[in-house]
Amino acid sequence: MKQYSRKFFLTQMMMLAFVLSTHAQGIRFTEGKWNDIIRQAKQQDKIVFVDVFTSWCGPCKKMAREAFPDQQVGEFYNTHFINYSFDAEKGEGIEIAKRYDVSAYPTCLFINGDGEVIYRFMGAKNAKQLLGEGEKAESYKPLFPQLKKMEKEYNAGKSDKAFLKDYTDMMMKLGLDPQEVLTKYLLRLSESELFSVENLKKIEKVNVYDKNLFHRLGLHYVSAPSAEKSKLESPIMNAIGGCIVPMMNAGKKEDAEAYEDLLKVKEMMKVESNPMKQIFGGGPAYINSDQLRFSYYQQAQLKAKYMTLADEYMKTHYHPEAADSMYAQTLNTRHQILERINSLKATGDSVGIKKEKDAMNMRNMIMVMSGIQIDANFLVIIAKKYWEYSKRDPSVREKVMGWAEAGFKACPSLSIADDYADFLISIGEKEKARLILQQEIDYAKVDPTAKDSSAEEIEKAEQKIKNL
Repeated sequence: MKQYSRKFFLTQMMMLAFVLSTHAQGIRFTEGKWNDIIRQAKQQDKIVFVDVFTSWCGPCKKMAREAFPDQQVGEFYNTHFINYSFDAEKGEGIEIAKRYDVSAYPTCLFINGDGEVIYRFMGAKNAKQLLGEGEKAESYKPLFPQLKKMEKEYNAGKSDKAFLKDYTDMMMKLGLDPQEVLTKYLLRLSESELFSVENLKKIEKVNVYDKNLFHRLGLHYVSAPSAEKSKLESPIMNAIGGCIVPMMNAGKKEDAEAYEDLLKVKEMMKVESNPMKQIFGGGPAYINSDQLRFSYYQQAQLKAKYMTLADEYMKTHYHPEAADSMYAQTLNTRHQILERINSLKATGDSVGIKKEKDAMNMRNMIMVMSGIQIDANFLVIIAKKYWEYSKRDPSVREKVMGWAEAGFKACPSLSIADDYADFLISIGEKEKARLILQQEIDYAKVDPTAKDSSAEEIEKAEQKIKNL
């Protein structure tokens, strides 16, 4: 009897330890087919929390590593939701991501038993933020029937200003994309209403192009006093970028006129292209207009337009003599810096080495901030695509070789060398491609400012040489 009681006690303690350890693991994700998960949510009247990730997404891994295991997060999510996670680029995840219009990672969805998105958010969150997002989604659950009612009324033709505002606000509150509802609402506003603080926040969410709306935005910006321009710029440029991206991705030839009109609004505003603003949240509207045209013409397969624009673009951007000078200067600078660092290493001067690295990092940053690196790579890309679209006669070959070489020489690096080598290979210059790649590989291996990604770039380039 005592032996039985001891065994029973140990068994109970093991079960309790298992439950506690599982509970402490944070969010427990359910495995299975998507339709079975939705069916389970319907039966239990629960929301499905969906973590959409990719294998290469660093922020996805950070959230999975740091936020998902949190005990408090786990307690809330395991109680209120069925938790599900999938890779958007593998298996069933490809179709699910497409169905719910997921294109950035991580994206987290809260979906009801009817397969409808109640709430979503994008970007990695820490444990506290993730808990807040979960609480928000749970509180929004009772609002969803009201949203469905508004959707039905909208589809039936209801479109007065007050209704459109309420409907837009409801969708934005739930993290949903208001699309043309928002555009219709903004079009109904007077000038003073349109540019109020509240509606400037809405303007930056616009992603459906309407000629009348965008011309109002552009003209108002142009005529506004300088002091007011600063608060108008970001929302309007975000709206322009919000329309550029879907039109570019769709690449429909029939959108060409609207796309060009959108770029003319951007050009009318005379907001300068700014690589740093574009990189740090300003969006694609800060990219050079011609470069945006190239991207669209390529996606839409408007080959004649692409080639005509390329010839015009090169009249102002192709400077072979300047590229030769920059190339010689870059190679000389590399040599001098490596010599100085080797000398400093010999004397153990770690402070001096750090100063040299900082100076080189600053030089690299200036190349990015000034747009030199982007413009240089673009010459290579244009040359490559122009050759692909052309009849490939000797005169065209000589022209595009000059463009691509100038692009590489203006800002030599392993990443640009990779594109340049692809171009050289496409025109039959395999030996030259090999020499260029090897030169940049050799430097990348001793580059004092090399990043973690350099090893992957080197490996990729070395494999390309092997395949030649």
